[in-house]
Amino acid sequence: MVGNLNFVLKKDSKSPTHHLLINGPTGCGKSSLVRSLAGIWKCGGIISKPLKFGHDGIFFVPQRPHFTEGTLRDQIIYPHERSIVDDKTLSDILTKAEAESIFLQYSGFNSTYPWDTVLSPSEKQKLAFARLFYHKPDFAILDESTVHLDLTTEHNLLNTTKELGITIISIGHRNSLKKYHDTLLKFDGRGGYRIEPLAPADLSKVEGSDSEW
Repeated sequence: MVGNLNFVLKKDSKSPTHHLLINGPTGCGKSSLVRSLAGIWKCGGIISKPLKFGHDGIFFVPQRPHFTEGTLRDQIIYPHERSIVDDKTLSDILTKAEAESIFLQYSGFNSTYPWDTVLSPSEKQKLAFARLFYHKPDFAILDESTVHLDLTTEHNLLNTTKELGITIISIGHRNSLKKYHDTLLKFDGRGGYRIEPLAPADLSKVEGSDSEW
């Protein structure tokens, strides 16, 4: 874990958006931090964050997303019980998340399957991004959320997330992730940390590698 950690991510029309990448050795507290930010775990300090969940608020996308019993529509709108958009908009969301093949393979939005069983790890992560695009929050906490995706899909989904105006807070070890963020929070594994800027990158190209750094 880490002590005396202080940082601010602003989201307003007067300040540029900053996307934060969190990195460090295994067991240093990265996941503990984002779970505290997401409200899943309690922390010993003060966290000021949006009170809302989803739109105009904060949304957590874990490495292994949870899927409920119910229809494909239910998986996208979770935890909503009723969709706030029509099926055409949901189809567009699936396309943005590169998950339209799930719609085709499982016969539409009203189909019901044991989703945790039938979907592959990469399909689960794509569907989790569809869920993110549906809710369109101010802030998204991504905990190794692209680890099962190829670099091109990762590139497209993270660019779409930014184009939707969502501020990204990521945990990840892939070298390719750096280009989608402008600030690095690096834990040293001994209770210390540093915060430093990341160099601007060309987001029109798929670059980097899925190797760890």
